[in-house]
Amino acid sequence: MKVLPFLFIFTIGLLTPGMMLRAILPWSGSANAQVTSDGTTNTIVNQSGNNFNILNGINKGNNLFHSFSNFSVSTSSSATFDLTNTPNITTIFSRVTGENVSNIDGLIRTLNSSNPVSLFLMNPAGIVFGKNASLNIGGSFVRTTANSIKFADGGEFSAVNSATPPLLTMNVPIGLQLGSNPAPINVEGTGHSLRNPGGGLSLIPVTRIPSATKLGVQPGNTLALLGGDLNLNGAILIAEGGQVELGSVNSGGLVNLIPNPQGYTLGYGDVQSFGDIQLGERSLLDVSGVNTGSVLASSG
Repeated sequence: MKVLPFLFIFTIGLLTPGMMLRAILPWSGSANAQVTSDGTTNTIVNQSGNNFNILNGINKGNNLFHSFSNFSVSTSSSATFDLTNTPNITTIFSRVTGENVSNIDGLIRTLNSSNPVSLFLMNPAGIVFGKNASLNIGGSFVRTTANSIKFADGGEFSAVNSATPPLLTMNVPIGLQLGSNPAPINVEGTGHSLRNPGGGLSLIPVTRIPSATKLGVQPGNTLALLGGDLNLNGAILIAEGGQVELGSVNSGGLVNLIPNPQGYTLGYGDVQSFGDIQLGERSLLDVSGVNTGSVLASSG
């Protein structure tokens, strides 16, 4: 049996039978700060240096919709979803329509909300998270290279048909529609520094050493990646007592968003072909905590 340089820490985990896990060579990408509204959802972006403050959007019930022509955040920069004018929303749906990859190597956060807020970031062109990327949001985080988000009443928030007025709704999302060749998602990091004093299958607890290079959500929430191939190189994904969801899809199909107390579970009933999930360089998926957590991964 080959031992791979990554580690799962979880209370209950589920891996699909065909899942591929393998080490990969380091992948790197540069991130130039650029967050710009495309003018379709009343999104306002105020820039101060390399920091971007995002306001307004279109508010439908507890849902808030933002649309960007570009969304990239460089090292030591930030993109802040400021909810001063929309404090009662619970979910932000954001799309990137300009056909440029989103390079994230800074902070994404929410401010001035009355509720824990979940965030969807959708860019069909691709998403890269650098080793300095971080999150500060109150709810779940779903990042996807799907083409559109579908809702229970038939509404659709599309990133590829942005010229058509979006069908915005206060209903809950039911699925993510992927195109025929979904773009990949890459996540970089410095890898974990966990220690197991007993070695092997010892019952001595593993020592968790905090890492400055991690993507994490608040305890009890979902951290999800859904796209084409998923490349995690030294990535650290943390959802204490929550869920880490990894989905790699090669062909078009609707991936269901199934609500649960921790956020969402991904369902693949309409998917015909899966891609690869690659983890290397001491990547870590951590859902340990007081409550039961889970890692769910689907690939070819």
